[in-house]
Amino acid sequence: MACRLPLPPMGSSDAALTSPLVDQSPLATTSPLDTSDGGGAGSARLQPSPWTLVLLAGVGGLLFVVTAAGVFFLVRGIPGRKQAHRAQPKPVSAPVLEGPLLPEGTLLDEGRFLILSVADSLDGLTTYEVKPTVALDICPTCFLALGATVGSSCPRCGRLLPELRPEHPILLASEIRDDESFARVSQLLMRQLSHPAVVTPMSAFVETSFGPIRYFVVVPDVRCRQASQLKTTQRLDEVLTWGISLAEGLAYLHEHAVVLTEVVPESVLLDADAARWRCFGHIALFGDETTGEIRSLSSDNVRGLARILVKLATGRDGIKAAFTLTEPAARVLSQVLRSTGVLKSADFAVALVRARELIHQQQHVSFRIGAHSDVGRLRKLNEDSLLSSDLSPMLTALSMSVGVVAVADGVGGHSAGDVASRLTVEALSRETDILRTEVAEGQPLDAKSWITRAANAANQAVFSEREAMLSDMGSTLVMALLVGRSATVLNVGDSRAYWLTPSGMRQVTTDHSLVQRLIAIGQLTPEEARNHPQKSVIYRVMGDTVKLAYDLFEVSLSPSEALLLCSDGLTDMVEDRVLWYVWHEASSPQAACEELVDLANEAGGYDNITVVIAQLEG
Repeated sequence: MACRLPLPPMGSSDAALTSPLVDQSPLATTSPLDTSDGGGAGSARLQPSPWTLVLLAGVGGLLFVVTAAGVFFLVRGIPGRKQAHRAQPKPVSAPVLEGPLLPEGTLLDEGRFLILSVADSLDGLTTYEVKPTVALDICPTCFLALGATVGSSCPRCGRLLPELRPEHPILLASEIRDDESFARVSQLLMRQLSHPAVVTPMSAFVETSFGPIRYFVVVPDVRCRQASQLKTTQRLDEVLTWGISLAEGLAYLHEHAVVLTEVVPESVLLDADAARWRCFGHIALFGDETTGEIRSLSSDNVRGLARILVKLATGRDGIKAAFTLTEPAARVLSQVLRSTGVLKSADFAVALVRARELIHQQQHVSFRIGAHSDVGRLRKLNEDSLLSSDLSPMLTALSMSVGVVAVADGVGGHSAGDVASRLTVEALSRETDILRTEVAEGQPLDAKSWITRAANAANQAVFSEREAMLSDMGSTLVMALLVGRSATVLNVGDSRAYWLTPSGMRQVTTDHSLVQRLIAIGQLTPEEARNHPQKSVIYRVMGDTVKLAYDLFEVSLSPSEALLLCSDGLTDMVEDRVLWYVWHEASSPQAACEELVDLANEAGGYDNITVVIAQLEG
């Protein structure tokens, strides 16, 4: 530890500055006076005696011998004594020296960030709370910087973003200690990675305004969200949901030749329905994902994730802890932990999805389904159709809970849009009857396979009728297959599905419409889209082509949560937060559906209005 000698007080005399190495004792300064006659009166000189000179010479010689011997034995060691051999440290690149802490109010990166205070260290680095000097929005789910203009949902994770206003969010600026780490972060930024399960740095810059060069990386405020801070075991269903997100995030990183050099709970960020990797440090970047080294490191990443999941679900580490979990989660996680070969993160994600589905199918729950459709106040024909089918009572012997719900909104007006939506729902109803028979006979239920098969059958029915009638009719479709607590959602067009929970709501689907594209690129706000002259223009529709284009989503429901499916006749008239409030306060899903239709009519009822709510009961 360096120490500083105190300086003398200002105005001190020369005598006060005398070095302490000079002996000022009386013995050193007293000597006989020379009083020779020819010296002149009053003159006197200090004359050392011959004996004094001899004594000083002897002492000096002795000191020289002792010093030389000490140096010899220090280098060669004392004869007869074993020497301890210490391994010499490997040479490392010199770190960037940290300067003094920067005060509050300091501007960084040419004025782009303002320091608010010193924060707790992040990954052992000096970290500051900062805020951007330009207002922006941050998605609270995936931390994407959205800019001052934002749509109704996050373009990265799809999370509903009601009433976001540009602000100056608190961010974290960490000071990187060496140029190699800064180079890795800079390369990561240049790759422009974007995935819902990966949180990457927002900015990195070199600061030269405060003396020595300093390297900074700016990241979202991710404190107090790490998996390492969970002190109790978590529900297996929730752990599997987190694991699926994390495995998909790893697959995305590995696909882009990025691996984690350290897989630890501190790098995992958690919230109610998602998990993300904090991808700031502890990373390695490669030129491609085909080399042997990256395959080995990727496999280690998968095993590390499996260890974290076992710890979260059991509170313990290792294969023995994995075997205490419910099948098939125990089998999947134990196989990964025992494996010594190459593991693919994408395969791990698929295995976790299947394990969760099987566990959900084993859980007996019940559904309360409400449905209501109305022609509205301006239309003479209701071109909407709906399907509401709970198969659980017919599968009681199997202790399975299965339900199918759907909303179809016909398009084409006088070109038989009502026929298209009716044909869509009729085809889905036939496929639902086949599903009931298959499950009752003991055939395994693959949710994705069935829902895509059913949608394609409906598309073919509409396409064939369209060709026969020489019409341009079509229909939107949003449908969900519920198996236990798992819901698989498919959509075509602008009919929507929402996930309702006691604490809020989230739009599951993304509209296949022109105005949604304009919202996504920031040219329209959701409010402007409501009254846009082209709001009814959609680019995906049932029956338009032989090959159907659709989106698939998966939702894991908990008791007292629900899915709301509706046509745009509801969402054009009633704001999203009102949908949630009405459902949350209603006595039943059916009462909520009827009240929502009434509100849409009171707001103008410009279009047909259809809504279905499927709520999970414990």
